[in-house]
Amino acid sequence: MINDISNIILGTAQFGMDYGITNRKGRVAEKEATEILAYCKRFNIQTIDAAANYGKAEKILGRLAAKDHFAIYSKTLPLHVATITRQELESVETAFFRSLGNLKASHVEGVYVHHANDLLVKDSDKLYHLMLAWKQAGLTKKIGVSIYDQIQLQSIIANYDIDVIQLPLNIYDQRLLTSGALDELKKRNIEIHARSIFLQGLLLSEAEQLPSAFSSLIPRQRKLELFFNAHQLTKLEGALQFIVQIKQLDAMLVGVDSINHMKEIIHAFYNQKKIYIDFQVFQIDDVNIIDPRRW
Repeated sequence: MINDISNIILGTAQFGMDYGITNRKGRVAEKEATEILAYCKRFNIQTIDAAANYGKAEKILGRLAAKDHFAIYSKTLPLHVATITRQELESVETAFFRSLGNLKASHVEGVYVHHANDLLVKDSDKLYHLMLAWKQAGLTKKIGVSIYDQIQLQSIIANYDIDVIQLPLNIYDQRLLTSGALDELKKRNIEIHARSIFLQGLLLSEAEQLPSAFSSLIPRQRKLELFFNAHQLTKLEGALQFIVQIKQLDAMLVGVDSINHMKEIIHAFYNQKKIYIDFQVFQIDDVNIIDPRRW
């Protein structure tokens, strides 16, 4: 359960590239990234999420000596192929050691398969065994996968013994909560990290300021705003409240675009209500809204 600020993982996609459909500030400047890391260290946030294809993020983390203060998770190079061949394995391994070099680290806390379908194609067991070899060599403590949906999840845990999983979960996207998937993962002793908890900022947006592609979401967003007001919660506090009361979770990933955003998240985390709030009525099943791959 997420009951301590150390259960927060700082996402760094915004450190390396323009990320997020509601991000109007662009990539975080290195000077501000330095301030964000210092602030996280001050408040005992101990873990960072990075990836080989997050632009310059890992190089920036390396220059800022992030490994000296934080446990770092990285991700494999996405392959998007029908068969895993020796060539793909060499590409993944080259990218992994490049990540270690960029991070100026001898090892990482964990490595996720970034594109979950890379574990669902022909000879995908070769990719799994490559990562297992990294773990056995002490290059990573945990191996896992970043998934998007129940189908990926069930296929992967049925075939592979993983340590950690990163999955989407937020007020609008409750699929993996209501399906019982989280309970199944805990039975298997798999660590669960929730990502997309703000749905790339949509949950924090004013109804009238939603991107035009999400005009159908406006009525529900207005109802959610009234719901937050009734419970005396800001949008940020409400989005966090939903996550922290899910007992199966081990950590939650937050991405920020400024030091002020980081401060707001930490303040909101400490301002949680001590009661359970039922958000089930706000669940959305339309994958065109809740699955960023379709945007």
